[in-house]
Amino acid sequence: MKEIVSQLVVGGGVAGLSLAVILGAFVCLFFWYIIQAVGYWKVFNKAGETGWKALIPIYSTYVRYKLTWDVKMFWISLGLTVVEWAMPKTENFFVSLIGVAASIGALVISIKGFHKLSKAFGHGAGFTVGLFFLEPIFALILGLDGSRYEGIQQ
Repeated sequence: MKEIVSQLVVGGGVAGLSLAVILGAFVCLFFWYIIQAVGYWKVFNKAGETGWKALIPIYSTYVRYKLTWDVKMFWISLGLTVVEWAMPKTENFFVSLIGVAASIGALVISIKGFHKLSKAFGHGAGFTVGLFFLEPIFALILGLDGSRYEGIQQ
């Protein structure tokens, strides 16, 4: 009987710890999203768009592409992301190659989109790197700093 009770206590402790880790990660991701939404709210306001558009995840990316590049590139990136996610995890080389190619294509478009955003507000490649690795923080910086929206840069 003691063994059963000790196993339940240990199992309950592991389950409790797992739940705490998952809940902590959820809280961190929620705050990360809030920082990004506030940052893009300010960025959109600077560019003449209404800020609430930053609250809707996919739509905010669409608006960002509209302000800084071309919405066709948004649709291509979204399509590549869907293809990447739709590819079954298989041992078939060609199917895997399609998934990897779609993933790389979406990544390249995303980096180019961040660079276009940086250029639209008068920043350079260093700011692009910051947006790529720490998008919410750099979006907040972009929204709160003194830079002005200069429009789509060629």
